[in-house]
Amino acid sequence: LIFIKKYSRILTVSKTSMNRLKEISGREKSISFVYNSVTDEYIEQSNKIAKMINLTSKNVVSRYINFERPNIIYVATLTPRKSHLELLESLSRINKILNVNLIGLPIDKNIEKIVRGSNNLIKSNINYLPKITQQDLCLLLLFSSAYISTSRYEGFGIPVLEAQLYNLPLIIRDMDINRELFPSANFFKTNIEFENLLNLLKPLSLKEIKERKKTLSEIKEDKLIRLFNYSELSKRLIDFIYN
Repeated sequence: LIFIKKYSRILTVSKTSMNRLKEISGREKSISFVYNSVTDEYIEQSNKIAKMINLTSKNVVSRYINFERPNIIYVATLTPRKSHLELLESLSRINKILNVNLIGLPIDKNIEKIVRGSNNLIKSNINYLPKITQQDLCLLLLFSSAYISTSRYEGFGIPVLEAQLYNLPLIIRDMDINRELFPSANFFKTNIEFENLLNLLKPLSLKEIKERKKTLSEIKEDKLIRLFNYSELSKRLIDFIYN
């Protein structure tokens, strides 16, 4: 608290976190915030996939896609604050059978062990992918019926932004930061609300996949809204450093 209150300049990642810092510290000096954005590689691979004709014939992630069921994707390190256990519990209670692609490095070995053994307890199929390439991630996003996040405490979520730019439905926890950045998402507060949203998911149609490919082709740095544009980010960082 002393650090936050007394340090000469502070830069954080969102308006929500800026306001929280002010609330808990009583800081009188100004705090600045800048949103981060997606990488050049994400944009490049998205554009490349949009031009590909046979997307799954030779790609290693094709076996993790099930066109007969709703595919959902969750990108996060395996840590308790990401609430993976809550996700698994909800999957064990829903009627819908999903194909779940859970992507994240195994920071927490206990959670990793439970995730790896979860297919014995859950109707849905769970693919655990600790690390994949940017192109593989973009392909999984392309074929997903929804992006899921059960995180309770989060800063700025780049994976959620990546999913939003693909026009994926977002099923995310009702938190201030999510409300700030993704106002059109599907929010949940309770497990029942979360499970109801999961039960509504449907497999993507060929028409939806075609429309989403068109969206991929249109993702460009200069087309990103100003808040998430790297030119704007660079400008504000320079202003923070020199002014």
